Amino acid sequence: AVPQFSEGRLELADILLEGGKRDQAVLHYKKVLELKPDFFIVHMMLGNILSEEGKALEAMEHFRQAIKIDPLNSSARNNLATVLVLQKRIDEAIRHLREALRINPKNAEIQNNLGAALLEKGKIEEAKIQFEKALRIQPEYWKAKANLANVLAQKGELEEAIVLSYEVLRKNPGDIQNRYILSIYLLRKYRYAEAKQILQEGLKLSPDNLAMLNLLAKLLISVPDPKLLDRKQALILARHACDITEEKNPECLDILASAYATLGKFK
Repeated sequence: AVPQFSEGRLELADILLEGGKRDQAVLHYKKVLELKPDFFIVHMMLGNILSEEGKALEAMEHFRQAIKIDPLNSSARNNLATVLVLQKRIDEAIRHLREALRINPKNAEIQNNLGAALLEKGKIEEAKIQFEKALRIQPEYWKAKANLANVLAQKGELEEAIVLSYEVLRKNPGDIQNRYILSIYLLRKYRYAEAKQILQEGLKLSPDNLAMLNLLAKLLISVPDPKLLDRKQALILARHACDITEEKNPECLDILASAYATLGKFK
């Protein structure tokens, strides 16, 4: 009777989760564990839900329980490591990721996560090796490409970083963070027209993105190419940035003042 009851409650928890009723789902998953404490998949489900909700300590406990139940499960170690990184417990995360790769050496996600953790420790060359391994396993894995681009940029290899960032953009055009980073790489290589286009396209997707608003406004005010100058548009962008920050952001206010000054106006 008990196994049937726990399976029924598990099914109900799954239905509640699919319906967006996360809190109720969590309660039922926990009830399942009261009946069956070594239920691996339920520990994994709770770990994932709780980590998404920012409840790191609870999430880690469930992932640790999952590892105790199945020490050779690479996903449990990978998921635990992801939370550990967010908690800045990088060394512990690296240990779990290395063990996960020993168990599952052909997993591109784990390889990429190990690279990201090593990068957090400032181990650029080691991180680069991991990202390259991830891409050998899964050549179109855009997260690994973005991370490798970041490493190459840090090493001063901007042209290579730009090529990879464009590949990421084609694979995932809605990735606003990559658009912003790509625009910075382009500006560092004086490729102003491309940077302008990337930022304009990004603001169509995310009109209130403060970083892109500020960067594009500064570009339109000060770009050395007269054909790309657009001080009126810069003023519009700067004004919008100040509005959404309720005129409390010093950088936004500075850019707005510059925009007015270049037009010979004063706020």
